[in-house]
Amino acid sequence: MNQFDSIAANQTRSVGTMREKLEEGLAMVEVVVRGRDGERTPADARVYVEDMEVEGAIARNGRVQWFPSDALKFKQTFYTRANRLIASFGVNYGRIKVVPVSFVEELQEGLQGIKAEFDDELEKLRDNFDAHLDQHCDANPDSERLIRQLAMTADEFLARFEFKILSPMAFKPFFEDDDMEAAGEIKDVLLDDLASAAKELYENSFAGNNRVSQKAVNALKNLRSKVSAMSFIDDRLDKIVEEMDVTFDALPKAGYVTDRDFLLLSMMVQLMSNRDTLEQSICVELPEPEAEPEAELETNTSGLELPITGAPANNYAEAGHSATTSGLYW
Repeated sequence: MNQFDSIAANQTRSVGTMREKLEEGLAMVEVVVRGRDGERTPADARVYVEDMEVEGAIARNGRVQWFPSDALKFKQTFYTRANRLIASFGVNYGRIKVVPVSFVEELQEGLQGIKAEFDDELEKLRDNFDAHLDQHCDANPDSERLIRQLAMTADEFLARFEFKILSPMAFKPFFEDDDMEAAGEIKDVLLDDLASAAKELYENSFAGNNRVSQKAVNALKNLRSKVSAMSFIDDRLDKIVEEMDVTFDALPKAGYVTDRDFLLLSMMVQLMSNRDTLEQSICVELPEPEAEPEAELETNTSGLELPITGAPANNYAEAGHSATTSGLYW
């Protein structure tokens, strides 16, 4: 544990144990998507290599694609959608997905919506089952007899398909001494996710542009909400939230973000995309540097000092001369 995490641990003990915070503040959320792959192994299947039959335990792959795999891709599509939705609300702790309790209800509603779409797709597959099978036979005329022999009925085949939302469970490390380590790991993953999302947003919406829509602002506000909801694991995360709020307050509430507002927002996103900057911002408060009298500066309502003459959009070193309360220079 480094000195900063040690400080956080001492603060935690004064307002409740981290174990209690994790158990009351985080829930484990998971979905399971099941379904057949459209393959079967004939009972008398044999495997040959260079005209020689291979027998024994290694000869296990004589499977036949009796139902077209393209018609089954929706399984992975919906599984991916569900996991992306969960990731937008929480973080991964190893292979476990943990979400702030305050987001669970909204997340469950979103997952139920995806499940409903999955069920609709399953009914479409049932309605078109015979047509898919016929098309598969037409595409593989030499194997039609084998395909027909291996084919299941629609009811047999579709009975194994399922989109299941598991009941959320409280997140609780098994060993009492592991609570701070778990909290530290979750914080690290959160900062990794935040930096990665900011980098993607910068590359897709800011780089090479001189304005962004409210859609980009809303994407940042979603990130802000995620950090805020998980700040109970480390109060220092509130500093990131506070600085984002200062920036948001200076932006127009509708229409495109342009000119100095765009520069301010672009700078914030670029700095957030740097994982080291995020880590430093919640670890220390930098001292106020001495002002440089030769530079004529103007301070806007967000606290960002910008040259009156206007600096290039990528010249961030000249734009930020004073540290904010968190130590981030935006």
